[in-house]
Amino acid sequence: MQSELAACVAFYQSKQQGHKLDWDHCIGTATLKAGFSSATKELTHLSLAFPMVSLYQTVVLLLFNESVELGCKQILEAIRMDEGELRRTLQSLAHAKKMVLRKRPVGKDIDKTDVFYFNPEFMVLGVKVHINFVQAKERPEESTRTQSHIDSDRKHHLDAAIVRIMTAKKELTYEQFNSQTIESVKSHFVPEVNVIEQRIA
Repeated sequence: MQSELAACVAFYQSKQQGHKLDWDHCIGTATLKAGFSSATKELTHLSLAFPMVSLYQTVVLLLFNESVELGCKQILEAIRMDEGELRRTLQSLAHAKKMVLRKRPVGKDIDKTDVFYFNPEFMVLGVKVHINFVQAKERPEESTRTQSHIDSDRKHHLDAAIVRIMTAKKELTYEQFNSQTIESVKSHFVPEVNVIEQRIA
């Protein structure tokens, strides 16, 4: 997969000079098909589709095509994922109502010594299964950094709108200027009047 990503980056950079392409793997999704033995005595296989599993869940589940069981440490070494992300991914697969994986020892917390194995008895009604992802709790410093990025992006939108309005209209009343500025950026956000004043001060 890394070679395909590198090819895509090379293509993008050949078309977009001075731009940077970043991959946000945590929001990627995939559709998987998996075979589970049914509860009937014939042990026939049900083919179930996971219509939306995260990219991280996909990578972990695909490891079980090669192995019956894997330790947390083995999974970590195989996919070289951030340890916190891996713990959340394994929790979503082994501790939710839909347990695609089982773990030893049984428990809510994920430890490096835990062993995970495919759950052949996994059964749900319906053909398609959605597996939720365990969300990370945002730390205060992360929240501040996120808000700072949002404010920075909004300033750029606001500055561009102000320049467009001032170029198009040579004279405007204070109220007209504010209402036109708000109107031009309202699809992104609605700025406070004092924020507009700060941008033209």
